[in-house]
Amino acid sequence: MNSFLIVAAMFMTTPLEDGTLIYIEHGRRIVELGTDSIITHVAIIATDKDGVNWIYEAAPPRVRRISLSAYYKEITAINEKRTEKERKHMRMWIMKPKVKFSSTQAKRLSVFLESQVGKRYSILSYLIKHPVKRGCHCAELVSHAFKRLGIIFGEKPCEENPQSVVKQVAKYYKRPVEVCLPANQEVLVTAD
Repeated sequence: MNSFLIVAAMFMTTPLEDGTLIYIEHGRRIVELGTDSIITHVAIIATDKDGVNWIYEAAPPRVRRISLSAYYKEITAINEKRTEKERKHMRMWIMKPKVKFSSTQAKRLSVFLESQVGKRYSILSYLIKHPVKRGCHCAELVSHAFKRLGIIFGEKPCEENPQSVVKQVAKYYKRPVEVCLPANQEVLVTAD
């Protein structure tokens, strides 16, 4: 599968639709081993009442809301510290919805995600395959958001992992686009 590569400046300045997914490959080795997948993290974008895009993610220590530019800088800094000897460099992808979310869906998404900010990050529910009230992991957060929007998901969002989320929503989303990270050194846009 060919993909598009986009320049970081476009990622940080171009408004993204509500529900756009961001996922990371080769983020944490422990997640790769625990899920048997190279997709190690998933986050979702929602727009606030002022029209500003925010990334919502469950990552240690808590669920948070972060700007696109700050997120990109964080991922870039982590990626730049890695060496080939250490392990592979991370890759970041975005997936935009094929159909724009309705204003009702966008509002419900934003309200739900805002209500989760500050919640403790925990993989306990994934490990025991049972929901826990005190925390959630990245795929669980995104799965709950999609369930609230009526997008079909498994019975237990706590059992989802980043790859399963990406696979389940793929039919509702456009082809993934890779966001160039400096360690990747690719800045040209390529297409099929």
